[in-house]
Amino acid sequence: MDIDKLNAFLATAIGGIIFKWLAGAIKSCWSWLNKTHPEEQFLIDDLNFSAPTIRITYCKYKKNTRAKTTSSKYTQIILGGFIILVCLIFFYSFAKILINGPIQWVDFKHKTTQDKIWIKPGEAKNPEDKNI
Repeated sequence: MDIDKLNAFLATAIGGIIFKWLAGAIKSCWSWLNKTHPEEQFLIDDLNFSAPTIRITYCKYKKNTRAKTTSSKYTQIILGGFIILVCLIFFYSFAKILINGPIQWVDFKHKTTQDKIWIKPGEAKNPEDKNI
Protein backbone atom coordinates (compact mmCIF):
# COMPACT_ATOMS: atom_id res chain seq x y z
CA MET A 1 0.00 0.00 0.00
CA ASP A 2 1.37 3.38 -0.96
CA ILE A 3 2.00 6.00 1.70
CA ASP A 4 0.22 8.60 -0.46
CA LYS A 5 -2.97 6.53 -0.49
CA LEU A 6 -2.77 6.06 3.27
CA ASN A 7 -2.27 9.79 3.81
CA ALA A 8 -5.20 10.57 1.51
CA PHE A 9 -7.42 8.13 3.43
CA LEU A 10 -6.41 9.54 6.81
CA ALA A 11 -7.07 13.05 5.53
CA THR A 12 -10.73 12.21 4.93
CA ALA A 13 -13.24 12.56 7.74
CA ILE A 14 -13.99 8.83 7.95
CA GLY A 15 -10.28 7.96 7.93
CA GLY A 16 -9.64 10.40 10.77
CA ILE A 17 -12.50 8.99 12.84
CA ILE A 18 -11.39 5.40 12.27
CA PHE A 19 -7.80 6.30 13.20
CA LYS A 20 -9.00 8.13 16.33
CA TRP A 21 -11.17 5.16 17.41
CA LEU A 22 -8.36 2.72 16.76
CA ALA A 23 -5.87 4.81 18.71
CA GLY A 24 -8.35 5.15 21.59
CA ALA A 25 -8.97 1.39 21.66
CA ILE A 26 -5.26 0.65 21.72
CA LYS A 27 -4.69 3.23 24.46
CA SER A 28 -7.49 1.86 26.65
CA CYS A 29 -6.27 -1.74 26.20
CA TRP A 30 -2.72 -0.69 27.07
CA SER A 31 -3.83 1.16 30.21
CA TRP A 32 -6.04 -1.79 31.27
CA LEU A 33 -3.14 -4.22 30.83
CA ASN A 34 -0.73 -2.11 32.89
CA LYS A 35 -3.16 -1.17 35.69
CA THR A 36 -2.47 -2.62 39.13
CA HIS A 37 -4.66 -2.75 42.21
CA PRO A 38 -3.24 -2.26 45.71
CA GLU A 39 -4.04 -5.84 46.72
CA GLU A 40 -2.07 -7.13 43.70
CA GLN A 41 1.04 -5.08 44.44
CA PHE A 42 2.74 -7.94 46.32
CA LEU A 43 2.60 -10.02 43.13
CA ILE A 44 4.63 -7.37 41.31
CA ASP A 45 7.02 -6.49 44.14
CA ASP A 46 7.68 -9.82 45.84
CA LEU A 47 7.03 -12.39 43.10
CA ASN A 48 8.20 -10.30 40.11
CA PHE A 49 5.13 -10.81 37.93
CA SER A 50 4.46 -8.21 35.26
CA ALA A 51 1.23 -6.23 35.31
CA PRO A 52 -0.02 -7.56 31.93
CA THR A 53 0.51 -11.14 33.13
CA ILE A 54 -1.54 -10.45 36.24
CA ARG A 55 -4.27 -8.71 34.29
CA ILE A 56 -4.64 -11.52 31.76
CA THR A 57 -4.43 -14.49 34.14
CA TYR A 58 -5.55 -13.33 37.57
CA CYS A 59 -9.22 -13.30 38.59
CA LYS A 60 -9.90 -10.84 41.38
CA TYR A 61 -13.19 -12.30 42.58
CA LYS A 62 -14.46 -15.84 42.85
CA LYS A 63 -17.37 -15.99 40.45
CA ASN A 64 -19.37 -18.89 41.87
CA THR A 65 -19.37 -19.65 45.58
CA ARG A 66 -21.97 -22.43 45.51
CA ALA A 67 -20.95 -26.04 45.02
CA LYS A 68 -22.25 -27.76 41.89
CA THR A 69 -25.20 -30.07 42.43
CA THR A 70 -25.44 -33.45 40.75
CA SER A 71 -28.37 -32.30 38.62
CA SER A 72 -26.37 -29.34 37.29
CA LYS A 73 -23.44 -31.66 36.54
CA TYR A 74 -25.71 -34.06 34.63
CA THR A 75 -27.30 -31.17 32.75
CA GLN A 76 -23.88 -29.86 31.80
CA ILE A 77 -22.77 -33.32 30.64
CA ILE A 78 -25.95 -33.84 28.58
CA LEU A 79 -25.76 -30.41 26.95
CA GLY A 80 -22.06 -30.83 26.23
CA GLY A 81 -22.65 -34.25 24.71
CA PHE A 82 -25.48 -32.86 22.60
CA ILE A 83 -23.28 -30.04 21.29
CA ILE A 84 -20.48 -32.49 20.48
CA LEU A 85 -22.96 -34.81 18.74
CA VAL A 86 -24.37 -31.98 16.62
CA CYS A 87 -20.83 -30.92 15.64
CA LEU A 88 -19.92 -34.49 14.69
CA ILE A 89 -23.09 -34.87 12.59
CA PHE A 90 -22.33 -31.58 10.84
CA PHE A 91 -18.73 -32.62 10.20
CA TYR A 92 -19.85 -36.03 8.87
CA SER A 93 -22.42 -34.50 6.52
CA PHE A 94 -19.91 -31.93 5.27
CA ALA A 95 -17.27 -34.62 4.70
CA LYS A 96 -19.86 -36.75 2.87
CA ILE A 97 -20.64 -33.84 0.54
CA LEU A 98 -16.94 -33.36 -0.18
CA ILE A 99 -16.38 -37.07 -0.79
CA ASN A 100 -19.40 -37.52 -3.06
CA GLY A 101 -18.59 -34.74 -5.50
CA PRO A 102 -15.62 -32.67 -6.49
CA ILE A 103 -15.40 -29.07 -5.39
CA GLN A 104 -16.05 -26.25 -7.90
CA TRP A 105 -17.74 -28.49 -10.44
CA VAL A 106 -21.26 -28.00 -11.82
CA ASP A 107 -23.55 -30.97 -11.29
CA PHE A 108 -25.71 -31.44 -14.44
CA LYS A 109 -28.41 -34.06 -14.89
CA HIS A 110 -29.80 -34.63 -18.39
CA LYS A 111 -33.61 -34.59 -18.38
CA THR A 112 -34.30 -37.34 -20.92
CA THR A 113 -31.49 -39.83 -20.27
CA GLN A 114 -31.09 -39.06 -16.55
CA ASP A 115 -27.29 -39.10 -17.00
CA LYS A 116 -25.36 -37.18 -14.36
CA ILE A 117 -22.34 -35.12 -15.45
CA TRP A 118 -19.86 -33.03 -13.49
CA ILE A 119 -18.58 -30.06 -15.50
CA LYS A 120 -15.78 -27.56 -14.99
CA PRO A 121 -13.94 -25.44 -17.55
CA GLY A 122 -11.98 -27.70 -19.86
CA GLU A 123 -13.18 -30.99 -18.36
CA ALA A 124 -16.30 -33.05 -17.83
CA LYS A 125 -16.82 -36.45 -16.20
CA ASN A 126 -19.63 -38.53 -14.85
CA PRO A 127 -19.76 -39.60 -11.19
CA GLU A 128 -18.30 -43.01 -12.05
CA ASP A 129 -15.05 -41.16 -12.92
CA LYS A 130 -15.22 -41.82 -16.69
CA ASN A 131 -14.08 -38.93 -18.86
CA ILE A 132 -16.55 -37.78 -21.48
